[in-house]
Amino acid sequence: KQKIGNLKTSNNEYEEAISLYKKSFHYFNNQHSYKKNNIEFQSLLLNITNTYLKLDNLDSAYYYNEKAKYYALKFNQLDAIGYIYFNKGKIEYRKNKFSNALQNFNHSIPYIVNDENYIVLSSVYKYIGNSNLKLGDTTASFKYFNLIDSLKISYNFTHLSQKPAYKFLANYYKEKKDNKKQLEY
Repeated sequence: KQKIGNLKTSNNEYEEAISLYKKSFHYFNNQHSYKKNNIEFQSLLLNITNTYLKLDNLDSAYYYNEKAKYYALKFNQLDAIGYIYFNKGKIEYRKNKFSNALQNFNHSIPYIVNDENYIVLSSVYKYIGNSNLKLGDTTASFKYFNLIDSLKISYNFTHLSQKPAYKFLANYYKEKKDNKKQLEY
């Protein structure tokens, strides 16, 4: 059911995905199989959190993210911790609590770097850049949007997180009257 839920999520069928995810969640709990399959269970909790974020149901996203944190710490799954802090940051960001969001995003970075997930790292940098923009710190935004560009160059991938970074960088160099740099973006 979890894999079908993943397919539903990728098709933007979030309500159906949540229903399937919850059935899997109850199965794991009732069978106590989270003890044997804790990586799959952790993945399920993160999927539920992310799907609730897509539905803008922040309370439920927070609830399942806290469960993910509890089980990650209980079973010493340090790889999951970075994604949990990233999700917590997204929740805070959606609540317009940008300083809290920044703390969580920054806390997620070493874990995500250690996991070598540069696409998610690019998203973390996008949220940090946007949070700093909301707080009026264009210098910090510039730093993180530049890091997105560096990731793209270093690891040769494209991702939606790059679009706002390049838009910001183009406007930044336009204001600085640096036409050559502006045209790069």
